[in-house]
Amino acid sequence: MIVYIPSASGRIYASPVFAELGTSWDVKSVVLDERGENLILLPLRNEANLCFNYFYIDSSLQDGWTRKVRKRGFREIIDDRNLLNALKRKQAIPAKDFPCLSLYRLPLPVETSFAIDDEKDVERFMTVCWGLHDATIQKSKCRGDDLTLYLDTTWQKHIAMTFHDVLECKNIDDIACILDSEFRFTDGYIRWEVAGYDLAWDGLEEGHTYVTARKITWELTIDGTV
Repeated sequence: MIVYIPSASGRIYASPVFAELGTSWDVKSVVLDERGENLILLPLRNEANLCFNYFYIDSSLQDGWTRKVRKRGFREIIDDRNLLNALKRKQAIPAKDFPCLSLYRLPLPVETSFAIDDEKDVERFMTVCWGLHDATIQKSKCRGDDLTLYLDTTWQKHIAMTFHDVLECKNIDDIACILDSEFRFTDGYIRWEVAGYDLAWDGLEEGHTYVTARKITWELTIDGTV
């Protein structure tokens, strides 16, 4: 599991998640600090302004993760009560002696440009964008046979999706709000299809709102970062 963390300097750094405490919106993750030297405990959200402190970029779990009541992660983290208490007191713990660090090639790169070529790429898109849940299309731009949609997800993330060599585009301009979307691969093309019950609000039907193209790429921008 990998997250992107905006730093105070306005840049993003990537960190593995070594453990998670709590559930849902109240989850806190054990991650590396910006210098990659210490373990810190970071809440998912800043309760003062309800903004996210980090963003999931890869939800897959490394071998060795285990689950307990209201906590999950590497045993060397979640079984160490003194470590967890120190992290909860906002102490930074030197990370170099924890074996789980050796599972990663640190420092992790920060990528913001992606392609969707297979189901693994789709999985990453869904992890980052949540299927574009609650997203709106801010604007669209055509260049030759390519179409770019600029989307605001309302979750501090902005997505620019480019459809290369568009074969067909239907009803995209009629969408008010996207609640979900999915991808379908067929005959050398890929279709991005808007899904969810919001379609009825816009007078649309399931399966009738989509873009089919030869290739799809996308770029991620997180609010407050450069």
